[in-house]
Formats: sequence, structure tokens, C-alpha cells
Amino acid sequence: MFSYIRALRPLSLRATYATSAKPLTFSTVLKQAKQQPSMKSATATPASVNTTQGVNEEIVRYIIHAKFSRNNTILTLTGVYRDLNYERRNADQSHNQHVLYHLQLPERVLTSLSTGMLGFRGMHRSEQEAGFQVAAKLFSIMEQKGYLNRPLEVKMTGFGKGDRGFQDALFGKEGFNVKNKIARVSNVTPLKFGGVKGPRPRRV
Repeated sequence: MFSYIRALRPLSLRATYATSAKPLTFSTVLKQAKQQPSMKSATATPASVNTTQGVNEEIVRYIIHAKFSRNNTILTLTGVYRDLNYERRNADQSHNQHVLYHLQLPERVLTSLSTGMLGFRGMHRSEQEAGFQVAAKLFSIMEQKGYLNRPLEVKMTGFGKGDRGFQDALFGKEGFNVKNKIARVSNVTPLKFGGVKGPRPRRV
């Protein structure tokens, strides 16, 4: 086994061990490696292999995911990305597969804020003022970073008190430049329908 490992040792190191009487150090080995020609330049790359597979993407729209829970308000801004070279690289796919791709475009998180990040603690995180402040902060970030160059969609979840504060900031002066970009508003709160009996509500 040791002879097999010795055979896999690079030729340059074997020659160095044989010719040098002084003990090798890391600095000397590194200096010798820099003096040798690079193997990458000697090896030819086939013309059919594409070594730079850059993806040409663009943002189609932005989505604000607003979660209004009983204890907090969380706002997340995502971007929906589309590959401009998808049809060319997947020319063998059918038209239905291309349509499904555009209906299921991937999202990437651009920024996320919560009331706790703005200094609200405890029971104050779920209040209307906290929802107003976190919405105003998100709108300010969107204007500063140029996230208003595409249509905007708002998806709301939950029935917390921060919902009212978010709407006040959106229709106020804080959201003057944001509300004009909104193309769709939807409430995606999951509602229970049927099923087994729910747990007993908490009494305080």
C-alpha cells in the first residue's frame, strides 16, 4: 500500500527529495512550484467543451411576502428570475414545458426585515406601529437599491395587527413610489376547511 502511495507522488517532489540534502520546508516547495510551468496551459481544452457557462438572467418581477402573525410582522422581498437562454438551450422541449417553466420561475431573497430588527421587543412587535415602521423601512430600501424597475406583487399571510400598519405605510407618503408599481395583491393565508376537530382555544 505504501509503495502505491509513493508511486502517486508528483515527479517534481520525488526529484526534490532525491537531489536535496537539506530538509524541505513549505516555502521552498512553494517556490519550486511557482518556477515550474503550469499544467493548465499545457493541456489543450476541446472546442466542444464550454468552460464558461454563464447564465444570462433578468428579474421579471418583485414579490413582497408579508407575514402578519400574532406576535410579529415579517416582510421579505424576493426577485423572480428568468433565464434568457432557456428556450435556446432547451430547444428539444415542447411548448407546454416552456410554458410550465415560465409559470414556475425561481425566486431569490433580496432583503428581509422584521420588527425585532428595528428595536421592537416583546408584545410591541405585533402592534400596528411596528408593522408601519418595518413597511416604511422596506420601502426605503427598495427605493435606494433600485428595486422599483419591475412590476411588484404583494402576498399577505396572517391576520395580525401589523396588517393595518403595512397598509397605512403603503398608501401613505412612505409608499408613494411603491404603490404605483403594484400589479397584484393577494392573500395566501391557509384556511382550515373540514378535517378533524381542532385543538381547544387557549384561554388567558
